[in-house]
Amino acid sequence: MDVEKASESPPNQDLKKLVSTRGYIKGNLTRLLNTLVENGVESLSSHTLEVRRNRAISTFAEYENVNKEIFYLDPDNSENISECEEKFYSILNIIDIKLSTLTCPQPQVQSSHVVHKSNNSLKLPTIEINPFSGKYSEYVQFIELFKSIIHKDTSFDNLQKLHYLRSFLRNEPYDLIKNLPLVNDSYEVALKILNDRYYNKYKIRNEHVNSLLDLCTVSKASQIRDFVSTIKQNLAALKNLDAKVDEWDPILICIFTRKLDPTTARAFQLERDANVDPTVTKLLEFLEKQALAMENTELASWKPVSQQPVTVNIAPVETKQGCQYCDSTDVTVGAGPAAVQRYLRRGGGGGGAATPVNE
Repeated sequence: MDVEKASESPPNQDLKKLVSTRGYIKGNLTRLLNTLVENGVESLSSHTLEVRRNRAISTFAEYENVNKEIFYLDPDNSENISECEEKFYSILNIIDIKLSTLTCPQPQVQSSHVVHKSNNSLKLPTIEINPFSGKYSEYVQFIELFKSIIHKDTSFDNLQKLHYLRSFLRNEPYDLIKNLPLVNDSYEVALKILNDRYYNKYKIRNEHVNSLLDLCTVSKASQIRDFVSTIKQNLAALKNLDAKVDEWDPILICIFTRKLDPTTARAFQLERDANVDPTVTKLLEFLEKQALAMENTELASWKPVSQQPVTVNIAPVETKQGCQYCDSTDVTVGAGPAAVQRYLRRGGGGGGAATPVNE
């Protein structure tokens, strides 16, 4: 037996030691998760929760470091990293949910955490950060909001910021950074990966332009507000991307007026100054005025005039005139050719005998 131990190479001994260390670390995470699930967190103070949260973060970081050394010595190691990773996120989720209900300086996604620190009596609503799933036109808004709430908060360390960043990503964006080790340095790497991938001005501009081209046709009053809002949002985004939207008025006017029903488009042409070139600003002002007028008159079921049915009632006019087949003037005209035929079958207009007709 001693001979066998002596024959083991140092790398194999190091590998066994690392695998044993990894098992101990995984056991710590499992015990922490089981304690939180079985005993609950209702009776725990915010300080205790913070201590356990930090302990979970440091333990998982240690697990990641040990894994890197093991895979260096044994590239074919079959460790199921995702299983341990899910336990870690479950721990953070349980603790963060409880902490979010407590008024404490623990990191929270709040709109005014700085103000909250200076005035404990003021608690403003939490700002919701919509998850980012890879749509180019949504990236700038997402990353700017994330930076203003999480990135610039000095009470968070980079590992905590990385945790929050991962929690707001879905689909491809999450896949791009999910394999980064959970260490402080990975946060800046994750931001660079996302920025290199999604801050693509060409793609972002194209998505905003396509949104303008794909506007739905306005066919009722309730759609005018959405129509105007979509135009304003996309034009503002394009302007922030240095697109010269102020020079696009002739093209945009043509696109937008074709989305209006004929009556509304005609009304805009009648109202504008014919001696001045129309602008997008004037068109939007006109549409907002139209929407306000319809709301004030409560025309919930409004339809464009061009789509309203027109009913014309034509009353029959009865006149007496001579029959073209005889000398009689007893034919009543106005009820149609069928009346003439019935009159003739009865024997009217001549010397013939009347023929009974079942009406």
